[in-house]
Amino acid sequence: MDNTSNKIIWLASYPKSGNTWFRSFLTALKTDEGIFNINELKTDGIFSGKEFVEQVLDLETDELYPLEIKKFQNLSWNYISKNAKNKQFVKIHDAFDFLPNSENKPFIPDDATFKAIYFVRHPFDIVPSLSNHSGKNINQTVKFVNQSDACFIDLKKKNSAAANQFNQHLGTWNEHVKSWLFHPTFPVLFLRYEDMKMNTFETFKKAVEFMELSYSDEQIEQALEMTSFDKLRKQEEDKGFKEKSVKTKFFFNKGEINYGKKQLTEEQIESIKTVNEEMMKHFGYWH
Repeated sequence: MDNTSNKIIWLASYPKSGNTWFRSFLTALKTDEGIFNINELKTDGIFSGKEFVEQVLDLETDELYPLEIKKFQNLSWNYISKNAKNKQFVKIHDAFDFLPNSENKPFIPDDATFKAIYFVRHPFDIVPSLSNHSGKNINQTVKFVNQSDACFIDLKKKNSAAANQFNQHLGTWNEHVKSWLFHPTFPVLFLRYEDMKMNTFETFKKAVEFMELSYSDEQIEQALEMTSFDKLRKQEEDKGFKEKSVKTKFFFNKGEINYGKKQLTEEQIESIKTVNEEMMKHFGYWH
């Protein structure tokens, strides 16, 4: 049992950057019987989930004011971390923001946090993937990626997974990446999606070691084999995937690198580069 209070490892990303693939890999690592099911991911929820505030603080979240929500999320995750027996692996799409009227107190609780992994992907490749997920066309998605007040939420159906989440402020792709690069005081490991694809074993092993998990090379290789893109897609085709948006046929759509540029016009490419230049250059996405 882990006796420290900072037990959460945040699995952070701008949407469609490899977060679900990594959560699948973690689940496969934890699966003793060698059977992996994409609809039974063994991670610990999403930061934006309303259920965590409702259960911990016994609140009706739909009645909260927007300025209250961040404060209550912070309190709830502190409580969850303090009372957890072991490390918690929590997905988060929110940019690294600060609590309102708090003199720069992080919205994501430092005291609850052990470490974070941030999955970063070329914005050219994010655009068609996010377009497929959201049901918006490419031009609308380019505008979204370039939008400072962009938020990730879709209340398309009252009983949908998204309806059970709080709004998640993203900002532009550049602002989102930059917020996680410069604001956290806890350790953050950045993993490029391209390295996850091209140098798979080395990249995932680096993440396992960073999280201070004890798994052998053989276990890592087995988990990666169980969660290859083709196998994830095949499971979704056979069983469906409960995290899939109702606006798309498949969650696991392409999973390719250097695919997005072929889908974008020169004008769209220049628009993305103009808004997101700093972090594109920082992570080797400029050329």
